[in-house]
Amino acid sequence: MSTETKNVPPAARTVEAIANEATVSNELAALISTINTFSRRLSRRLTKQDPDFRIGDWLLLKRLSGSSPEQMGELAKQMGVSRQRAQKHVSELAAGSLVTVESDPKDERRKRVALTDAGRKRLREMDALIEAEAAELPGSLLAAWRIQLQQLVGGSRR
Repeated sequence: MSTETKNVPPAARTVEAIANEATVSNELAALISTINTFSRRLSRRLTKQDPDFRIGDWLLLKRLSGSSPEQMGELAKQMGVSRQRAQKHVSELAAGSLVTVESDPKDERRKRVALTDAGRKRLREMDALIEAEAAELPGSLLAAWRIQLQQLVGGSRR
């Protein structure tokens, strides 16, 4: 429910507005369910090809693929997890030499995370697996998902 409709007394809300919110909610739920199903299937297929492949690793490496290191707190926020969970995941990748963790020169208490050369190589390998799997999907399906998600996210901010 948008902030505008939260502030409108229930009696003043139109049936159309209520129906529109329900439609957006239903469409978003269906889209999330479809994406989750696709993600699980994709993960199973990729794990068969590469037993070390984990979708979460790929997503984290993707987030770190920029040119500058990421702050641990910001990384946790982007991932939608607690700082502790992000630190655990980063520690697992650091143990495999895929990322480095260093203190921020401006504030020793803050940690910065960056990809190593091995991490960039692993990301390229994972991207190639993802691209090969995605090539089997109709391009129109991926485009439709992207458009629908953008519309739903954009529409929910009204």
